Amino acid sequence: EKSFFPQPSWIIDALHEKIMPIPGHVPTGNFTDLEKIERAYLYANSLHDGQFRQSGEPYISHPLAVAEIVAGLELDTDSICAALLHDTGKIYTVSVDENKEQHFYAHPHKSEEIARRYLNEYKYDNFTKDRVCLLVKIHDTVVEENKVYIKKRLNRIGKDAFFELINLQRADNKAQNPVYDRTAHFDAVCQLAERVLSEAAARARALDLPLLVYT
Repeated sequence: EKSFFPQPSWIIDALHEKIMPIPGHVPTGNFTDLEKIERAYLYANSLHDGQFRQSGEPYISHPLAVAEIVAGLELDTDSICAALLHDTGKIYTVSVDENKEQHFYAHPHKSEEIARRYLNEYKYDNFTKDRVCLLVKIHDTVVEENKVYIKKRLNRIGKDAFFELINLQRADNKAQNPVYDRTAHFDAVCQLAERVLSEAAARARALDLPLLVYT
């Protein structure tokens, strides 16, 4: 029955033991980690109500699967919330081509707009809002297996956000049909990024300079 799946307690029970704290961040909001996840889930579920995947499952099953994978990768609460909210803009951006294929052009930007409106409404702290919205906005960005591109991306969003993005994309991909598996791509991107960071650290040590880049 539609009302049977999914229940809020399921996702909370599945994730609460996996939640990781955000290093160096002292929350200023009024919500616990579990409340943040439950609120994000309920909001996403309300927006995906009546939507179904090609398999016939309620669409919310995909964000839930992504969130559980994100938690399994030991990312933190904000990343889990981003996973739950990342596709909320799809219903507003859907189009159908001449072959009756659905497309969701610019849905990450609409999803970010929706996520920010939700986070503002519930008065989340600015750190949480900016972090969640950044991940939602860039979750569909194509990250090339190219050192020059990766350097630019690291400079633009920082090391932490870069690896959070890759892991969110990894989770999003893993929650889809296995025929589209891109694990090798994400592994290669992470290896290249680690090499870029290692080379930057080596240059900084050689010049006796602080490593300010990519932080």
